Amino acid sequence: GYKSGGFNLDYINANELAANSGLEFDKETVDSYELGLKSSFFDKRLTLNIAAFLSNYDNYQVNQFVDLGGGRTSIRITNAASVKTKGVEVEFSLQATNDLMIQGSAGYLDADFDSFPGGGTAGADASGKKLINAPEFSAAIGGVYMRDIPAIDSTFMMRADLTYTGGQFTTVDNIKSVTLASTQTVPYGFIDEMTLVNGRIGLMMHDDMFEVFLWGRNLTNTDGLVDDFRDFFGTLVNHPNIGRTYGVGIVANF
Repeated sequence: GYKSGGFNLDYINANELAANSGLEFDKETVDSYELGLKSSFFDKRLTLNIAAFLSNYDNYQVNQFVDLGGGRTSIRITNAASVKTKGVEVEFSLQATNDLMIQGSAGYLDADFDSFPGGGTAGADASGKKLINAPEFSAAIGGVYMRDIPAIDSTFMMRADLTYTGGQFTTVDNIKSVTLASTQTVPYGFIDEMTLVNGRIGLMMHDDMFEVFLWGRNLTNTDGLVDDFRDFFGTLVNHPNIGRTYGVGIVANF
């Protein structure tokens, strides 16, 4: 794989432009390997797929907050010397009955900066740190139940899904908190694991002209963050997960 290089031109001054200090970033390349198995059982009512992968990156491109000094900050793309990712993914689909389908997946990911000298805050060596936004474990399982109702020429449908996302770092430094100028220490740099449950129940007309359904997201009202970062001005920003929501939907096709 290949990703082209370029220049950081969002916030520069004449001296930086003349010296080309940190403005240019190199191309990123990756060599990837994958070994997998696809299988089916019980007259194809059960399918099971397994894949293992390994990827070696050179000059991996990273978006980083940079303190330019003099009260100036910026977000720049820098290059890590090398990054390695490896893992396993498993997915299955089971036609449990004529009306019930169950599907699921799970993944394990080991992703590290193999070599990133000077990549941390104040030029610290970030070699050996975990890759940002790369949870070690993730999983999902869901089921769909569908039953024809001939009396009203429609199909009853009910679906439920559960997803799990493991904890993940959001900075190269792999920190979980930061101390502000006021000496207050606040959480920053790590998103905790999260489990979400969504559901949907409704009726679909057989002519595909009309559908009505009830839906719900985050039914367990799970709290947590979906991301956190420093913006262009160095402000710490985070986005909380949306709480429990539900509603009614109507779809009409003409």
